[in-house]
Amino acid sequence: MSKSFFGFGSLSAIFFTLLALSLFVAKSVVGEGIHINKKTVTVTNDIDPGIALTIHCWSSDDDFGFHTLYYRQNFLWRFKVNLFRSTKFVCDSSWYDPNEKRNHAMRFTAYKAARDWRIHCKNDCKWSIARDGGYYGGGTDEFPQEKIFSYP
Repeated sequence: MSKSFFGFGSLSAIFFTLLALSLFVAKSVVGEGIHINKKTVTVTNDIDPGIALTIHCWSSDDDFGFHTLYYRQNFLWRFKVNLFRSTKFVCDSSWYDPNEKRNHAMRFTAYKAARDWRIHCKNDCKWSIARDGGYYGGGTDEFPQEKIFSYP
């Protein structure tokens, strides 16, 4: 006599049914529904007038190429944090200081879900690249910008 689909003899059928149901629910919440995981990262050149900032940002899935930002210009991208919250974007930044006659360069993690999820920014994550380093946060009272790195 065969056991029913939901019988005790069919633990693997129960497991796969629950797995499919949980993936369907996760897709409806993350994908088309509430969009709790939707983020925007903005990088702004706040160094000085006349100084151009070059940035190159990427993740394991996307490469945004090189961008030259003049004073007060910004570059932004939007994305959804993956289900496992392992989403990460990295940027290389560089600029030339004509007064010091030298280049400044820094690689920084522009967004890391494990670090930023509900800590540095809610939905809008803002980088201000200044002469003395990079400032990061949501730009609000709840998530004020704080200095994350200095240029060597």
